[in-house]
Amino acid sequence: MCGYFFKFSKNLKKKSSSEISNLHDCIKNRGPDNFNYIQEKNYSIFFSRLKIIDLHSRANQPFTDKKKEYVLAFNGEIYNYLEIRQKLIKQGIKFKTQSDTEVLFQLILSEGIKKTLKTIRGMFSFVFFDIKNNKIFCARDHFGQKPLYYFKNNKKFLVSTNIRAIIEDTQKNLNDIDKQSVKHYLCSEGLISSKKTFFKNIFSLPAGTYITIQNNILKIRKYFEPLELFSKKKYMENLSLNEETALKVLKAKIKNSVKRHLVSNTKIGVTCSGGIDSSLILAITSQFKKNMMIFTNVSSGIEKLSALIPKIVKKNNISTNHVFLIKQNKFNYIYDLTKLVKKNFFPARWGGGPPMNNLCKEAKIRGVNVLLGGDGLDEYFCGYETFNECLNKKKFDYHKILKINKRFNIKKNEINNFNRDIFKLNKKISKKIRFIKNRNEKTIIKNSILDTQFFLQNCTLPHADEYSMDASIEMRNPFLDLDLVEYCLNLPGKFKISKKSNFKNKYLIKKLAIRKYGRFINKKKEGTRNYSKFISKKEYWNFENFKIRKIIKIHHTLTYKEFFKLINLEILIRAGINNEMDYLKNMLSQKGLRTFRTN
Repeated sequence: MCGYFFKFSKNLKKKSSSEISNLHDCIKNRGPDNFNYIQEKNYSIFFSRLKIIDLHSRANQPFTDKKKEYVLAFNGEIYNYLEIRQKLIKQGIKFKTQSDTEVLFQLILSEGIKKTLKTIRGMFSFVFFDIKNNKIFCARDHFGQKPLYYFKNNKKFLVSTNIRAIIEDTQKNLNDIDKQSVKHYLCSEGLISSKKTFFKNIFSLPAGTYITIQNNILKIRKYFEPLELFSKKKYMENLSLNEETALKVLKAKIKNSVKRHLVSNTKIGVTCSGGIDSSLILAITSQFKKNMMIFTNVSSGIEKLSALIPKIVKKNNISTNHVFLIKQNKFNYIYDLTKLVKKNFFPARWGGGPPMNNLCKEAKIRGVNVLLGGDGLDEYFCGYETFNECLNKKKFDYHKILKINKRFNIKKNEINNFNRDIFKLNKKISKKIRFIKNRNEKTIIKNSILDTQFFLQNCTLPHADEYSMDASIEMRNPFLDLDLVEYCLNLPGKFKISKKSNFKNKYLIKKLAIRKYGRFINKKKEGTRNYSKFISKKEYWNFENFKIRKIIKIHHTLTYKEFFKLINLEILIRAGINNEMDYLKNMLSQKGLRTFRTN
């Protein structure tokens, strides 16, 4: 897991030592173990490495061949790299490292970009430059676990894992804020288009796509979308599955995925919130590795320590000295939040980032480089309660559609572009599942695919990447294995939302968890939303002094969620773009200053 910055331009001016230092500062959190760079006449590439597989310096990046005709900057993990390596060895290809980086490099040379993307399984973003033919390839993984941002004009092309690095090179300012992204963010659960950032002309490459550039012509092509995983044949076959068989297959696929996600030459830990998803990951991980380090948050005055944690630990026969309770301070939350927003040049999508960032930092202190998490399951297993609100409706309803927000004076035509992408995808899904006649069944299948294709890459995954990589921790998501997702997307709705059972959402998953832990596990956790509630009290803020008001009209009757998003946007403007020193002093009211300073 790493950070990189790539620049291509004719007659490229080499960066000075101070410029290199500034650029390194933008990406070093993603990879603190090694920093290296190449500067040539028409391209430069800077790389910070987090060592996880093959810790030797020979596996450092940027990765090149002997003749220096090709160069690769790769961020992520290829979980099936050992199988691919063996196939390449049989073809006569020799390796100088044990890394997945070299496997990816040689696979691209051997098979080309299209076949490579169809072969590799994992989470990744990378830049591959064919120096000889002056051709650039950039790609992002299937679900959007790893970020890839880019900028292009007639003079240069920039690619990075970090928006901040591109900002550093292009010198963006307040006038470059994308107002449409701001409006989309305010009308949603922290969402903006998968193609955009909060800055004009700095773009995000959508999941499952790749870029080619040659002769200054940029083309974006799609190589994957979750809809491809759904098939009429598999769905129809699964209709006849009994619950016991469905559970057995589900457990086997989760187990296979967890095993693949445990490949590492460094320490691995597990996050455990007391919820079903992370508890299942812990249970299966414990079958492969004994006494894994477990990390969970303790948030005094915000949420109670889950009473489930001691029971979960006991059920997995884990020694208590391998369990780490990370104490959070609610009065430090605003400072932790501002650091994350400033580093990522992206406002928080929801409130759980800072405490999870602190958890990751504590894991890092204890020598952990990799954490397994439970993200991804809610999207394709109908885990969100709002899924149920979409049922029994005559017209199509998706719980992530942007709504008109009169409190921000945002009109329908200003959110149409965002919703148009959803409706376009909905049309494609509808065509593929038209053989399903039951309206609710159709809604369950449709929304599962929509969330997997849309919400994961726009919210859940970038959120996790930001808080973990800021702490130099690789967050892995076993629930996003392609075989597992394919199986689950093709399951009938009765295994996801059960009318007969009080389990309601994630029915089959809860069944699986109860078999391991007992009925105590089926308990709703508090979550970290209380942090955003706590800081979003208007008496803490000098609202009239907010600079975001120059960009968008704001009414005073706001919900705490809306106010939380305004606070994030204000931090982005003051701390990120304007680089103000005392930004919180200018944002907080006297009561806010007393509250957060004295505690």
